[in-house]
Amino acid sequence: MGAALVALFFGYLTYQRIGVWYNTSVLLQDAAVKTKNPVESDFIHMLAYEHEGAEMNSMKQYTEALERFNQAITLNPQYSKLYYNRGISNYYLHKYADAMRDYGKAIELNPLFAQAYFNRAVIFLLWNKQEEACADLWSAYRLGLHDALNIIHTKCF
Repeated sequence: MGAALVALFFGYLTYQRIGVWYNTSVLLQDAAVKTKNPVESDFIHMLAYEHEGAEMNSMKQYTEALERFNQAITLNPQYSKLYYNRGISNYYLHKYADAMRDYGKAIELNPLFAQAYFNRAVIFLLWNKQEEACADLWSAYRLGLHDALNIIHTKCF
């Protein structure tokens, strides 16, 4: 009888949490609200905004994604991936100068960020800046992004 009551109790608790477990954004927002530590709360909020922005980028909702990445950057301006992801949004909105600044900031914060070099090279190519593009493509390649070699062969020799 006692085991049945315990199982019912935990079943009820699980049922109550299903709404929070529905998706990652809701789960992260719930965790941010429930934490007592403001630093942890800001970090969890940043993760939620980053996740939402990435989801919006994947759904081609680039303007909305920019808003989320801006919110995340406000909470953690030292996280290179946020600038990289915002750069993707800016690129698809044809805001190439903004995307270039974002990729540059991502590289400044993390000089080993191969994909940021690659994406910056793509914009350099759009701007007919061959020498800068090739330098970034070589950096991306040396950092392990071997797909850059295909473009190096066609644009840099």
